[in-house]
Amino acid sequence: MIDSVFDEDMGLHHLAALASLVIYGAKKYCPQYCGGSTDLFMLPRKYFWDTLPVDKRKLENLEELFADKAPEKLIELIGDAAKIIK
Repeated sequence: MIDSVFDEDMGLHHLAALASLVIYGAKKYCPQYCGGSTDLFMLPRKYFWDTLPVDKRKLENLEELFADKAPEKLIELIGDAAKIIK
């Protein structure tokens, strides 16, 4: 399902949103191994030595968004999630 949304031309925020969805899925479906708060850092191509952390509140908003949206809306969901990260 995730690979159907990935595109090589995706922007950094879309990729971070997609990564957040993968983490959310791991926490939801493998709670015995994954859980707790999520840390997500973006690595821009131009400045790969500078990481850009995604704010904890934004990550919580993303997880709420992922929980509320249906799988059929995955492409729209990633777009909405990218807007939260910006």
